[in-house]
Amino acid sequence: MTSSTWQFKADDIFTDIDGDTENVNMTIPEEILKEKGWGPGTELKVSWSNGQIILEEATKEVDGEG
Repeated sequence: MTSSTWQFKADDIFTDIDGDTENVNMTIPEEILKEKGWGPGTELKVSWSNGQIILEEATKEVDGEG
């Protein structure tokens, strides 16, 4: 399995939600979606480690169901 790392500014990824001061929207950049083959309906596991956001396609082994 290969792993890729990208670096983006927070302002390029996160946008405020009007009227919601506790949450933000996260937009996954197109270059990541294209390389990973992700699209609408792809279930992702999101985690944080050492100031990084880790995105993985959810599978039974990844999400603990397998």
